[in-house]
Amino acid sequence: MFVVLGATGNTGGATARALLAQGQQVRVVLRNEEKAGLWQQMGAEVFLSDYKDRSRLTEAVRGSQGVYLMNPPPDHQPDPFLATREQAEIYRGLIDLTPRVIVLSSVGAHRRLGTGSIQTLHLLEEALRADNVTFLRPGYFAENWLQVLPLAENQGVLPSFLQPLDKPVTMVCTRDVGITAAKLLLSPEPPGVVELTGPSDLSPRDLAAQLSLRFHRPVQAVAVPEEQWEAEVGQWGLSRRAADLIMELYRGVNNGTVDYQFPDKVWRGETEIVDALLSRQPATASAS
Repeated sequence: MFVVLGATGNTGGATARALLAQGQQVRVVLRNEEKAGLWQQMGAEVFLSDYKDRSRLTEAVRGSQGVYLMNPPPDHQPDPFLATREQAEIYRGLIDLTPRVIVLSSVGAHRRLGTGSIQTLHLLEEALRADNVTFLRPGYFAENWLQVLPLAENQGVLPSFLQPLDKPVTMVCTRDVGITAAKLLLSPEPPGVVELTGPSDLSPRDLAAQLSLRFHRPVQAVAVPEEQWEAEVGQWGLSRRAADLIMELYRGVNNGTVDYQFPDKVWRGETEIVDALLSRQPATASAS
């Protein structure tokens, strides 16, 4: 039995589905019953627990073959670092209950400063480091582009915080993150760190060119000036501190601070970024 936290999210859900597709027994930990029926239909066992409930999580994980952990995004917390430390303290008690632990982290998490919200994952790694723990560090989530995909399709404009526009970025879809997490859970001796990106690194202009072919219209990548970031990010519903960290993250990606620790050992997924985006594109996008 493998235990997956965050199954209602992108990477946790992808991990659980990848394990189920390989015939594995999976227990998904959900915070409410809203999606319990869907997971039960797919063959998973559902276990209800809040991620702050130490005793319930202990019950969920004890005796399992492995567990997938992710830090609930502290985007709405006034102090994301404090929230991460508190969650890490709870997770530390789970590590000895199972032989294999995969922790979702991020490219750049080996750096203590200059990476914005990735610094919370640096704290998580520091707290959870152990012989049976693997930190999975994906690059920039391809799905971050979904919110501006309708603009690309309908107006031919692809706004980008990633700059310069011709700079390739390590980018990966969450499906490949889940497939990789499942592979690591099933591996007899996974490495302590896996840095993951897509089949090829793309610049915003590269992505715009690929979307042009798929949408059958010209699509142009457009840099969002940094002086406009605060107003844009302010619409995302984040706490003030979390918003500042997101903007610092983009600066870190743009100036190269967010990078690989082991560039010669990077793993690559198989799903092309444009394919991942169009498979997730809302059916109503063309009308918006």
